[in-house]
Amino acid sequence: MPQVEPSHIPSELHSFLSMLVQGGFLIDNACDELGMIRERLKNAREDKCLHLIIAPTLDCNLGCSYCYQARRRGTMNIEVCRQIIQFVREELASGEGSGIRLDWYGGEPLLARNVIAYLSEQLLQLSSDFRCNYEASIATNGTLLDASAGAMLLACRVKSCQVTIDGNSEIHNLRRPYRDGRPSFDTILKNIRTLWGKMDIAVRINLDTENVRCAEQLLAVFQEEGFFASSNFGFFPYVAMVSPINLCKLPPCGVLNAVEFYKLSLEFQQVVFAYSDKKRLQPIFDFPHIVNTACGALRRNTYGVDPEGFYFKCGLEIGDDTKRCGHVATDTQWAQCSKWRTYDPLDDQECAACRYLPFCMGGCPKVQFDQNLHYSKDGCSYWKNNLEEIVRVYVQATAEMSELSSYRLPMEGSAKAAKS
Repeated sequence: MPQVEPSHIPSELHSFLSMLVQGGFLIDNACDELGMIRERLKNAREDKCLHLIIAPTLDCNLGCSYCYQARRRGTMNIEVCRQIIQFVREELASGEGSGIRLDWYGGEPLLARNVIAYLSEQLLQLSSDFRCNYEASIATNGTLLDASAGAMLLACRVKSCQVTIDGNSEIHNLRRPYRDGRPSFDTILKNIRTLWGKMDIAVRINLDTENVRCAEQLLAVFQEEGFFASSNFGFFPYVAMVSPINLCKLPPCGVLNAVEFYKLSLEFQQVVFAYSDKKRLQPIFDFPHIVNTACGALRRNTYGVDPEGFYFKCGLEIGDDTKRCGHVATDTQWAQCSKWRTYDPLDDQECAACRYLPFCMGGCPKVQFDQNLHYSKDGCSYWKNNLEEIVRVYVQATAEMSELSSYRLPMEGSAKAAKS
């Protein structure tokens, strides 16, 4: 890397130099950057917050054309629920868990509302007994997220949800109908309307070559619904790539490559910002920042639990019985766990030498384990191909927010003066 001698820098640039040092752009030549990265990864692995990704059912009421998951009828029974509760109690009692983070997953988790309500009540009680933090979220297709379900989730202290809509009503209903072929778009939109302003809502838009130009049309619908208006809770649409997560189940549609997708993603972020109330830039913009680990599955206390009580290290592997790592009723960790415990992106010489390593930390470990060539080495292409444009867009957005703030302040001051 280029080296700079401070004594060679003109005095008029010293202030700028200090800013670069403060921001970490310039470091002492003796600094062991890879050692710092290893230490951050080690600390992240040892994070004691107990992260549970619970799938109370692997059944679903939709028939999405590109779904990669194996569907199974039935829901988690009371015995497995009790095993999970005992597992969490023992983890907290041993000091291995300093808090509980709970993500409801599926299948469609709201097909098992009674399981969500029962387990939430019990785990909330445990968090109270052990005086530890508790937070919860849900990923749902949105069809069952009516007023009653929303009230139940809020009572269970679920603070955020992810709902998927794949474009305007026409394209969405082709891609994500009910299993019997009925359209689902209007129901999902109605349910978002009911829940808006009561919890954070992230809307996932899965993109491929068939609907690549529909995402912005959906944003116009959200604007008409008033979802971008100011609220105490966030509304965050984002795009995701339809792709062969499991190579044995290839999607029937045309898959975008990483370069195409990330360019579209940046364009989408700009449109979302234009619609938003401009209170905050993140998570609207995916701006480069240091990450300690690429995936929460690398943390020692992360468990994805299926309806039978078997656990996995990665939520995306729930339902693939070959990827089971153990069962919540036993202390035994199976061989599948070892690769997650020992994975280190710095073992890859290309990653270790990459300037973007602190941003991506080697990308998705599951991709490396599965040797998924569709994703291979594409994890940092977003930064490699777009970093200059990302910074430019982010600076412009920051300036726009600053201008809005300076414009509003006199008005707010006048209002306060009038009241006094």
